[in-house]
Amino acid sequence: IAVVGGPWTLDIEKIAALKPDVVFMCRGVKPHETRFAPKLEELGIKTFFLTCDAIRNQYDLYTDLRLIAQIFGVEQKAEDVIRDIQIKIEDIANKIASVEKPKVLQLIGPPSWGLYSVGGDTFIHWLTEVVGGSNIASSYSGWPQLSYEYILSKDPDIIIITAHEIDPKAVYEEISTTPLANTSAWKNKKVYLLTGDANDVLSRPSVRVVEALEILAHIIHPEIFGEIQRPDVTKITDVKLISAPVIINPWKPIY
Repeated sequence: IAVVGGPWTLDIEKIAALKPDVVFMCRGVKPHETRFAPKLEELGIKTFFLTCDAIRNQYDLYTDLRLIAQIFGVEQKAEDVIRDIQIKIEDIANKIASVEKPKVLQLIGPPSWGLYSVGGDTFIHWLTEVVGGSNIASSYSGWPQLSYEYILSKDPDIIIITAHEIDPKAVYEEISTTPLANTSAWKNKKVYLLTGDANDVLSRPSVRVVEALEILAHIIHPEIFGEIQRPDVTKITDVKLISAPVIINPWKPIY
């Protein structure tokens, strides 16, 4: 795959040299809208904007899917995908219709990253609500930075931490020394760490939304959907702090 720069440092000449028929950019990213897209259009390269990470719910996702499908002439495939997603949403909704909604705290990284959570207008908030959880930061917008005082006042039943790569033991050690150890989530062993693929699926809106819903459904309502069984989802409160083993040379006498 050719590298043509980063989100804010696109190399227009490299893109043009590849002779693409179409370029997709993210709506709301100012350099894309004001600098890069106009230059590509001047070169005769069609540019389309997607909602990308600003997707708030399934309807925003469907809009992006339908736009892509229309461009490539595969509208029916998009409708098939949308139908499958909608069926899954309705199936989950039916199963949780009469259950109590546990209070959920979603954290972007461990506490040392700043206690950033997800507001009521984000994709992760929507996922949480669909599977029968109550986002304790729903009154905020975007990605709010919470305080320990606020979190303790809400006393979440479940804490879900997302980070691409991080040592679960390090997260355990950190949380155990913070006020989060006083939450019901910690006391009842309902603190989860999502890494790798699970983190990507939850954090990046895409056609894998069904997988994201399934992950959260197992975490938030295991009594209905069963305990989560994925190598990239760790129940932090079950992590055992094991000291490095002492290896003794069996051929050397101990005095």
